[in-house]
Amino acid sequence: MKIIGIIILIMGLLIGFSLSIDVLIGIDLNTALQNALYPFLAMEGAELFVLFLFILILVIESILFSKKERKTSNSTKQSQVK
Repeated sequence: MKIIGIIILIMGLLIGFSLSIDVLIGIDLNTALQNALYPFLAMEGAELFVLFLFILILVIESILFSKKERKTSNSTKQSQVK
């Protein structure tokens, strides 16, 4: 879950930086938002499928890793109690 949080944080910072640069050079906020989102709007169906597939794989891998980590920490706690 930390990986997903870091990815979202970096993406948010980069989008915010891009928007602030656009606003500083005189572009209104609505146009700056359109410029930031245009690459996603211009994608074809296959490209969107691959993007969402990568995101889905990242989320599933993170969930499985956290479950595995929780399971190993519980088994170590139980072995220390005995």
